[in-house]
Amino acid sequence: MIRAIKDRFFEKDKHVVLPRTLDRKKTFILPTREGLLFFVILIAMLAGSTNYNNNLGLLLTFLLGSMSLVSMFHTYKGMSGIQIDSIRSKPVFAGRKAIFEITVQIDHGIRPAMTFELFGKLFESDSWTADLFPGENKINLMIPSKKRGLLSSDSLVISTIYPLGLFRSWSKIFVKAHCLVYPAPIHGPLSLGKGQGKNEAGEGVTIGPGTDDFEGIRPYHPGDSLQRVDWKAFSRGRGLMVKEFSAKAGTNFMVDWKTVNVKNTEKRLSCMCDMVLKAHAMKIEYGLCLPDRLIAPDSGQTHKNRCLKALALFSDVDQDNEKQN
Repeated sequence: MIRAIKDRFFEKDKHVVLPRTLDRKKTFILPTREGLLFFVILIAMLAGSTNYNNNLGLLLTFLLGSMSLVSMFHTYKGMSGIQIDSIRSKPVFAGRKAIFEITVQIDHGIRPAMTFELFGKLFESDSWTADLFPGENKINLMIPSKKRGLLSSDSLVISTIYPLGLFRSWSKIFVKAHCLVYPAPIHGPLSLGKGQGKNEAGEGVTIGPGTDDFEGIRPYHPGDSLQRVDWKAFSRGRGLMVKEFSAKAGTNFMVDWKTVNVKNTEKRLSCMCDMVLKAHAMKIEYGLCLPDRLIAPDSGQTHKNRCLKALALFSDVDQDNEKQN
């Protein structure tokens, strides 16, 4: 008996694979606090009407009671037929909110006031209440990302109190969803140590603001150097624009863990993150050197994402092993 109850409520729902349709066996319903108060008042009305033989009071009591039972049926029915297709997220920088996009399919009917919540070991998402219409619906849940790494959720809870708020029906799906959190970039100069940069002739070069050919202007992004802001364009009402420079042909360098003179691990990773972003913006070839891996010089969006992912998932254990050796 205990094994059957455990299977129904927990084990069978762990690590489900999407898409997943809500099952009535896994949908629960209970009175809300307002609903409990309503039923206490209803019992008092029934006792008073019976004591004083008040037929109108009895009629009102049974009318309100029947309405509550009908609302319970609609609250429970609103959870059926909801299909969760996918849960996706895009990488974010630490300190910003991670957005989990939930794709929901409804075959028929409108489901008013459906509430979605994501839960993890270290967070609870902001709840989002929306009306679901037949077809595909997209729900965005925002979760604060306090530090770099992998932000993972353990379960998704879907609930509703429609139509009267007397009952709450919910279903909990144990599903894994992840969001990659990059280190928050710390602004600093993009400079190289002696012999770090090499051109095609094998000679050392220095890459920094103002050393390359002017290429154009682009919109300002947080973390860009104020020295590169085109103040003339700003005075003309064109907004904050940044001067962009192209790198010398054949130039590449390494964003090296050892050359960043910062003792704190997180700040060092943030500085390296800023260097990766600036090298990508300058369209030069660059590589990444960490204690646990080496990424060869390359360029492009895919290469940038690969380097940022390596910074986000870097473990302090690897750094401790390096110190011991």
